[in-house]
Amino acid sequence: MRIGHFPGLKGYDAVLISCERGDVNILRSVAREAVASRSPVSVNERCDVSETVPAQLQLVAAATGVHVSSAVLKFTWRIDPAFHSSLDGLLEGLVGPSGHQYFDVDGKNAALVVSVGEYDENWWRKASAEAAAASL
Repeated sequence: MRIGHFPGLKGYDAVLISCERGDVNILRSVAREAVASRSPVSVNERCDVSETVPAQLQLVAAATGVHVSSAVLKFTWRIDPAFHSSLDGLLEGLVGPSGHQYFDVDGKNAALVVSVGEYDENWWRKASAEAAAASL
């Protein structure tokens, strides 16, 4: 499972998590951990973080409008505990050979894209180089 930050991906300031079907269960477990602990959980610790376009993502169980401190990590994926089962169902639905799901993250025009089987090593290499060059 790989994570990277791609400003401009599909029109968003996007955090991309690219994974295989089995990796989706890791994300589901991170969501369960955040809801159970009520503490921020680093998604980065479960991913291979891109060296050229790193993304810093934490998952927090908090309702919209509740202030969440994010001094260390740039993007916060917020899950309202009341809707955890809906989010879990969206992630569980990514069981086909390929597909993706968009989620809101705190930040201006920011989105999280969780993708299964769509972005291979060649895409990561090319897109990472292009995104790094664009940021110079």
